[in-house]
Amino acid sequence: MSTQAEIIEEAAQELAAWLGESFAEIHMLDHYLGRAEPINLRAAEIASRAAEIMRPTLEQLRAADVDRALKDHQLASCHAEFRNLADYVQALPDRLPKVGNDHTREELLSWLKREIEAAPIGRNQRNRR
Repeated sequence: MSTQAEIIEEAAQELAAWLGESFAEIHMLDHYLGRAEPINLRAAEIASRAAEIMRPTLEQLRAADVDRALKDHQLASCHAEFRNLADYVQALPDRLPKVGNDHTREELLSWLKREIEAAPIGRNQRNRR
């Protein structure tokens, strides 16, 4: 993906061409930002207008990038939580009360409730309360 500077430079070059002018030999954005000597005022003016035109689109792209990064982070967190819960459930047989011993219904329910309470459920490995 192009940087914002590249997008503005391309828009400035396109705008100059549309106006019937050519600044292909210079970086118009450098003139707009005052990084060129001597500054070509016309190139700076066109680059300034291109930046104004592109600003709303660039802001929307930046917001979309942030939204995507947040969604990616949330998805990675969900995957990690799922893996932790799957590991926990797969290990349940190892934690079962000893087979062959007499257990009351209440003892088994009590054990099951403890296991459920200890399950890694929720964001950032917090246990359910």
